[in-house]
Amino acid sequence: MGRAWRIEYEGALYHLMSNHYHLLVRTNRANLKKAMQWFGTTYTRRFNNRNFKKGHLFQGRYKSILVQNDAYLMQLSCYIHRNPLRTGIVRRLIDYKWSSYPIYAYAKKGPAWLSTQVILSYFKGADKHKQYREKVQKYAEEEKRLLEDIHHGMILGAKKFVDKIRTQFLPDIPHNALPQQKQLAKG
Repeated sequence: MGRAWRIEYEGALYHLMSNHYHLLVRTNRANLKKAMQWFGTTYTRRFNNRNFKKGHLFQGRYKSILVQNDAYLMQLSCYIHRNPLRTGIVRRLIDYKWSSYPIYAYAKKGPAWLSTQVILSYFKGADKHKQYREKVQKYAEEEKRLLEDIHHGMILGAKKFVDKIRTQFLPDIPHNALPQQKQLAKG
């Protein structure tokens, strides 16, 4: 039996694709890497056993992004929820059943672990779900900016924030097996 890792979070959203998934999680403790490793291994093993398959289920390795503040968190939320439109899977976001978008945008019932509070607290007034829908619809024009603000696939924020994180936390010699760390050291 694997060890269960509890991820404590304030908010989350999800979006599942055929060969990868996106989770937006705001953690209270720095245990996300171990929790995601446990989740990926356990889920893959169980799926493969149940379906008589072998090998990887998802493309690439686990990646995480450090997000500067709630404004960038909102951008990331919109970006993740718009993914089925960008990839041409659906014409309307509400039609994609493997996303938390209907929960955020239309107040549909979601799983017990999903908390919409962090993202929806960004909005003021009575119908926060409608405001979120409108924000996601308008976000199409902002998508390019988000990609420009993700620095080397690790940090989402302003240049000053990225420089501060690099100075405080990036080791003098980047780890060989972490290409994002090497890329960040170059930048």
